[in-house]
Amino acid sequence: MPWSSSPQPFTMPAAAAAMLTEPVYAHLATVQPDGSPHLTMVWIDWDGEHILVNTVEGYRKLDNMRRDPRVAIDVPVPGKPFIALGISGRVTGETAEGAADHLRTLCLRYLGTEDYPWGWPGQQRVIVRIAPEKMSGFALEMLEHGDAAN
Repeated sequence: MPWSSSPQPFTMPAAAAAMLTEPVYAHLATVQPDGSPHLTMVWIDWDGEHILVNTVEGYRKLDNMRRDPRVAIDVPVPGKPFIALGISGRVTGETAEGAADHLRTLCLRYLGTEDYPWGWPGQQRVIVRIAPEKMSGFALEMLEHGDAAN
């Protein structure tokens, strides 16, 4: 899938963008072939315009996103899992180029080491680029007022 632009312009609030570059765990919802939801926990990254998810060729979430680019991402505030950012958007592209290096960057952020302990020889990594279209959640108000850290 080639890179493309989001159907609607969206500006990520600075407080939310900052949170997306921290070691926060996100829940990624994709749509199964039968229309039911598929939910997985993922590491995320923010490139200044898109949410990045690094995954593996052949995984269900990747197959789902290729078939239907609509996704939702729930990002709980660290230490306050009942307060979260809710982001909906669309996959605008994917690439294997740089995916191994990106995984090392994520490992350093999330694990404190560049070594990914759950990989296997020949594993093909893929970076998926998601354009946010909407955001909701009480967490955004808290982040903007500095209350989320308390």
